Amino acid sequence: MGILDHLEDLTDEKGALFDVGAATGILMNLAERRGWEVDGIDPSRWAVRVARQKYGLPMREGPFESAALPAGRFTAVTLVDFIEHIPHPAVAMTRVHEILKPGGIVCLVTPDITSLMARITGGRWWHYRPAHLSYFTWDSLSRLLIRAGLRPIMLRRYAWTFSLYYLLSRKRIGHILLKNPYLTSFWQNIPLKLALYDSFEVYARKG
Repeated sequence: MGILDHLEDLTDEKGALFDVGAATGILMNLAERRGWEVDGIDPSRWAVRVARQKYGLPMREGPFESAALPAGRFTAVTLVDFIEHIPHPAVAMTRVHEILKPGGIVCLVTPDITSLMARITGGRWWHYRPAHLSYFTWDSLSRLLIRAGLRPIMLRRYAWTFSLYYLLSRKRIGHILLKNPYLTSFWQNIPLKLALYDSFEVYARKG
């Protein structure tokens, strides 16, 4: 089951969903097709343009923390691979609480710095990157949610889906296989779901 499946199980209605750090709008598009009323934001002008042009989505451009958003409006808020990128996570979670309806659900996905994969790979862990400003343990993440008035109700381990092309491009030997232009689209169209168990997928309820 994916994020939208769990949100639909945990909410009484497919109401308004707000996607924070929505990138090119893939999650928003899927939610809209399933009957959600969608809204979202991303700081990237390029990503917002793609989301608007490709899917016709009502995407906002700019920082979530200071965006003018209606209080108590949304049934669900999603933050997938977002909170680790910002300098003040507590401010963002307070905003999430503000825009959620009473009883609304937030889904948050972020790397788990205490995961087995993080310990095994050490400094080569793929989540160690300059754009990631914050890392969380379950204790620090749950305290962050609770202090914002959000009660954790479910914890899962997020499984990432990559194209075989992406995985090959990360390895030296892969560059040899990618030299053939006729095979490039073939590699790109092979999705691989990797359950690395190194990211939290947390659901919390307002109130």
